Amino acid sequence: MRIGRLNLILLIFFSATIPASAQPDFSATRPQVEQRILDPLPTAQPEPPMCVRARANNPIDQFIAANWAKYRVIPHALCSENEFVRRAYLDITGVIPTVDQVTAYLESSTTNRRPNLIDELLASPRYADHWTAFWGDLLRDPSYAQGPEVDSFRRYIRQSLHHNKRYDQWVWEMITATGMAKDNPAANFILRDRGNDENLTIATTQVFLGTQLKCAQCHDHPFDVWEQRDFNDMQKFWSGTRTPVGRQEKVGDENSMRTIPFFAVVGGTNSSSRFFTDERPDAGYAGRVALADWIVRPQNPYFARVAVNRLWAELMGRGLVDPPDGFSVLNPASHPALLDWLAIEFINSDYDLKHILRLILNSRTYQLSSVDTGVKRAPVPEKAILDGEVIKDLTGNYLDAETGLPIVLFDAMPIRRMTAEQLHDSILISTGLYQLNPERYTPAVERRYPDNNGFLGLFGSPDREIIQARQTEATIPQALELLNGWFINYGVALHEENPIKRWIVQGVDGPEILRRLYLHTLSREPMRSEVRTVKRYIGDGRQPERWSDVHWALINTREFMFIK
Repeated sequence: MRIGRLNLILLIFFSATIPASAQPDFSATRPQVEQRILDPLPTAQPEPPMCVRARANNPIDQFIAANWAKYRVIPHALCSENEFVRRAYLDITGVIPTVDQVTAYLESSTTNRRPNLIDELLASPRYADHWTAFWGDLLRDPSYAQGPEVDSFRRYIRQSLHHNKRYDQWVWEMITATGMAKDNPAANFILRDRGNDENLTIATTQVFLGTQLKCAQCHDHPFDVWEQRDFNDMQKFWSGTRTPVGRQEKVGDENSMRTIPFFAVVGGTNSSSRFFTDERPDAGYAGRVALADWIVRPQNPYFARVAVNRLWAELMGRGLVDPPDGFSVLNPASHPALLDWLAIEFINSDYDLKHILRLILNSRTYQLSSVDTGVKRAPVPEKAILDGEVIKDLTGNYLDAETGLPIVLFDAMPIRRMTAEQLHDSILISTGLYQLNPERYTPAVERRYPDNNGFLGLFGSPDREIIQARQTEATIPQALELLNGWFINYGVALHEENPIKRWIVQGVDGPEILRRLYLHTLSREPMRSEVRTVKRYIGDGRQPERWSDVHWALINTREFMFIK
């Protein structure tokens, strides 16, 4: 207690001795550069390089293969069909495929089964369910927020994805929204912050423009080109935005009646200022309308690039610009021509999110294996280092000798941990509980955020107070939950909807149950050593509950919890 009081006294004393107008001096750390803003997009898509030694499914592969050729890298082989069907289901719909879905895919004789599966999954309702969590993180969608109806923002995001709404229209609607969320659900974007102009400035510049302008809120950015005036000028476009009470409802009974206010968005359409690119609004535009017009216009050097980079990062494990919120002249793209090609393709497709996803998913780059096939290789061949084309720094990173930038190759698919939602819903799929009990076993898209004390919060779902990357490190509480939590224990029990129970009732024999269980849970058939191990444990089959133990063991493997 004494230490706490002493710290408080010192804080008050030193705060009192610093002039209110004093600004920290970051002159030693701020970059000295002539160019502050990204180059404009080219007027036409960059020409994809010719592939000499690598096959290409589409122009994405040509841009990526050019770097392989430059650094003499041999990429991994394509992933197996079993790996692909599992990867595609998880990345597009957020759940593992069932045994029937895996079998149907593997038995398909068409040579276009990968493109066909991609089209089928992008058209499924679960596409919107899964990607609602992704966009919900970025837009900081809380299930409960004072002002709008419960879950109304999530429904708006989900419906926008389901109908594949133009991305520029979607963003325009949210920034310019007026009225109440019940009548105009896009207003949730503003109501989420009750019209706070500082929070909305941070959100719009980070989510839609990929910039960390928030670090210039109180002073010039200490490590980037942004100045405090950039933040202040962008903030002015929100000036006058208010959220007064639009209506009130009384809820409860005679003993506990209370009044709930619902707010509406008004104002914010008259102020004018300068954008951080030093541009000014067009004549006749002001306030939030001017801001939205400038953000979504095709000439904006950030908007389309940031959007396609976010999709690339989500599917490929890292962005062409990394981190995705780090767009700056100081942080160039690993493949700038590819980024521009994708951005212009996005604009030309009328800002079609599914179109960009389809291009990435169909590329050989996305379909490379995570597992090395045994060919002895280094990340960058030693000859490239000896020839002076590549530098290896003291930390083991490979840098381009000419530019000094890190070398990013995308020559293999990184192994990625499932998100909390993917893990939760894949356990539901594996154990037959998906949408079985709407109240107890709801899919992640129906669960309330933040879920700090629940399964999703335990496995890294953020509280959505700020825009932040998810934590991917495993924790002891996570391991304990999967080892002995009620969710997993009931799931693997032989309840009526458990697939194992159904197969036993149908008279399926032990070897076939094991084959189906592996396909249903890991999307592959068991290896001979695994068959022998399980056979010894199951014995003569007189103890069917032992199948629950096998199921539990498979869900607790790294192979189940990771996407490869």
